Amino acid sequence: PLLPPLIAASYPQIALANTLADLHGVPVDRIVFA
Repeated sequence: PLLPPLIAASYPQIALANTLADLHGVPVDRIVFA
């Protein structure tokens, strides 16, 4: 899922993780951010 631009700009690592999750078909709710 795509994040709002403001969040994506503030947290690029989270946006990247979401993108990778989408590419690998991993539900975003299964990703935990430390």
